[in-house]
Amino acid sequence: MSLLALCRVDASYVAKWNNGKQIENAEVRRELAKHEMGEQEEKTRELYRFFSEAAHPNRSLVPSRLLGEGNAFVLGAILVPSEALTLDYAIKHLSLWFWLAATVSFAYVDITKRLDEAYGNEYLRIAERVKLVAKDLVNEYNDAVERLAST
Repeated sequence: MSLLALCRVDASYVAKWNNGKQIENAEVRRELAKHEMGEQEEKTRELYRFFSEAAHPNRSLVPSRLLGEGNAFVLGAILVPSEALTLDYAIKHLSLWFWLAATVSFAYVDITKRLDEAYGNEYLRIAERVKLVAKDLVNEYNDAVERLAST
């Protein structure tokens, strides 16, 4: 998603990608941070780290997810997931989708304005609701972590 956003804000990356050039994640983060429609480098680094670590078992994932110790929440078959872990993933995914929707909306603003005059105002209205949902998810996550700590 970060590369998609970079291609939108800097068309030279579309040509590089189409020509088979490998574009490193660090470069994507660095370039996005420079643009007003980009994202803070630390935020994209944090999300990249989170999803990369969860993609494969590794030294930090196995102990933090308690894999092999009766924890049913693994990135394979899922039985009964931890509430805190589910909320953590929901928070991260909402952040990604919120950013992607903003990037795509900006990219196609001329088309959406022509096809649906109300789109921009409706998007901003929904964006405010998403912020509230994100805040609620964080509060629920904190409560779930607190409950886990007290058991």
